[in-house]
Amino acid sequence: MKSKTIILGIVLLSSLLGEAFAQENSRYSYPPVADVEKQVMKEKGTLFPVGIPNTANESYFSGVSFLAPISSDKSVHIFNVTFAPGVINNWHIHHNSCQVLMGVSGTGYYQIWGEEPKKIEPGQSVTIPEGTKHWHGAAPDHWFQHLAYMHSGENISTEWLEPVSQDELNKLK
Repeated sequence: MKSKTIILGIVLLSSLLGEAFAQENSRYSYPPVADVEKQVMKEKGTLFPVGIPNTANESYFSGVSFLAPISSDKSVHIFNVTFAPGVINNWHIHHNSCQVLMGVSGTGYYQIWGEEPKKIEPGQSVTIPEGTKHWHGAAPDHWFQHLAYMHSGENISTEWLEPVSQDELNKLK
């Protein structure tokens, strides 16, 4: 219980300190976290902390997203990512680690290069193999949260690529 309290404290503190800084350095207009939490609560699933505006990676996203660390252990990389309706990230590849996406709230999609987009809902997970080109994000009319897990190790990196084409996005239902 004590470690859970510490983790929540870290998330809340980073949210309070980081939100103001992130807003000043953003190309998007981010709504207040409290408003996002209210919207996400309307979606099916469980609410994890929204965190702070994801301004560090916003050039790789089609709109507003938020990021919250779930683990304070440096050897375990788990983040909750909150996507506004219709927001997805660019195609990208994770090197030297697979990525596990676990749907927790709302409805989202992911797509592996060469395959059709697939839906992710609360309670569903998908493992994206290391070195696989893919994208993920929210359905057009839903907020979406997923936990993203990558193991730690040497030379883990993300290679960000081109935005997803409108033809691919038109396949989402």
